[in-house]
Amino acid sequence: MSLDGGNGNVTAKNILLETPVAEKITAVHDPGTSNYWLVAHGWGNNTFYAFRITPSAIENAIESSVGIVHSSDVIQNSYGQMKFNPCGDRLVLAAGYLDKVELFDFDLETGQVSNPQTISYSDHVYGVEFSQNGDVLYVSAYEENATLLQYDLTIADLPTMISTREIVSTTPSTYAIQRGPDGKIYVCRSYQQYVGVIHEPNNIGGVACNYIEMGLDLDPAFLGLNSGLGLPNLVTSFMGGTANCVGSTASIDENNVIPNTVYPNPSGSSFNFVAMHTNERVSILDLSGKELESHDRVLNGMSFTFGQNYAAGVYLVRAIDDKGNSSTMKVLKTD
Repeated sequence: MSLDGGNGNVTAKNILLETPVAEKITAVHDPGTSNYWLVAHGWGNNTFYAFRITPSAIENAIESSVGIVHSSDVIQNSYGQMKFNPCGDRLVLAAGYLDKVELFDFDLETGQVSNPQTISYSDHVYGVEFSQNGDVLYVSAYEENATLLQYDLTIADLPTMISTREIVSTTPSTYAIQRGPDGKIYVCRSYQQYVGVIHEPNNIGGVACNYIEMGLDLDPAFLGLNSGLGLPNLVTSFMGGTANCVGSTASIDENNVIPNTVYPNPSGSSFNFVAMHTNERVSILDLSGKELESHDRVLNGMSFTFGQNYAAGVYLVRAIDDKGNSSTMKVLKTD
């Protein structure tokens, strides 16, 4: 992180972790630790590969063979998204031309995937995403009269959850779905000028989620720009919804400081600080060490916004917890 004038630089790349794999990949922060989990799915098997990323290493994969086989009969069977919920204890994936969506439990302590629950479709599927509170699942499908679907995950009985699904849209060519740091869910409409936006994804009841088909204009200057099939694949927990997550029993880092969350990072506007433990003081500094602003007694789960008027550059967010331990993270303000 100290290279390239404090902007950070890549020192090793193109290191093969596993092959062959499908296009599915997702990552989440392990609450209460300095670690992350990166999960991929095999190609031609039913194996998940979970890599724990610590401050010092990417550990060997934890393998879980569970759920349907993502057969290699046709390449499209590898298509589809995979996502963690905000807290990282559930996974969902779309198995493209196998016409299936599967829900799983994920053990943040061991990296094991378990308890498959399968939803079948009459046609292909692609996009999946959880709402910010983790209680609602959205799926994009090729079904003629149900291209964007909503499921209530608070219903424990799978057949009931499936039978009570809500149809959010019937517009064809709906693909990737991605939650943003504003809590809204963005929906890729292939080769269209507009991205769909689910403004209130926590709300159950179809229209209650306030989905706008032409929600975000990609080409206001009419330059011929439009979307493809995908949206950026982001670390799930960076998009918020983690304040009420139960901390892992895995060991805390060597300084005994639970990482707070700052998102989005980088940002072209402002940053959101979310406290993951009790902070006696949170300071924002420039690279010379000058304090630009400070916030005292920021309790676990509290949040604040900063940086809206900052110039482009790298800044430091320093937090001191109630035991006197300190932690510092860098954020990048873009033009």
